[in-house]
Amino acid sequence: RPISRVQFVFGKFLGLAGVLTLNWLFLSLTELLLYSSLGGLPKSVTFVALALLALQAFVLAAFAVFFSSFTTTSISVMLVIGIFLIGTNVEPLRQVIQKQSDGTMKGVLTMATDLIPNLGHFNLGFLVTYGLEPEKGFLSRGILYALVWIVPLVFLTGRLLDRREA
Repeated sequence: RPISRVQFVFGKFLGLAGVLTLNWLFLSLTELLLYSSLGGLPKSVTFVALALLALQAFVLAAFAVFFSSFTTTSISVMLVIGIFLIGTNVEPLRQVIQKQSDGTMKGVLTMATDLIPNLGHFNLGFLVTYGLEPEKGFLSRGILYALVWIVPLVFLTGRLLDRREA
């Protein structure tokens, strides 16, 4: 049966997400085994942090599928690495921008940081380190934030392929 480009891209994304999930499961089990071998039981925040890391990987996978629709594989990989590096540092970038004296430049840079995915929404490193609990709804906000990036990127990728084929 013929399928649309959006369905094809969605299947491609789901396949990549499946591979990432298997990798995530293996690494998560390894971390939990390390916790238990050191005599401690992981706190509940550890499980939330692991789930958020999987969501972060899915967002980056959506960008990889998007970039691969119009660039080569190596350029796509470099762009996704760039998004990861910048996206994990959006909050420090915003703090530096707030110190900017030029109002126009401050506005442009603030808008630029709003267009980059804030991967800090998926980072509980500080809380895990000190065994603190995240605020209520942190996981559900992370899931929603991931969907806000994944769904449009997958749909846009399908539409780009439709236009390129037409």
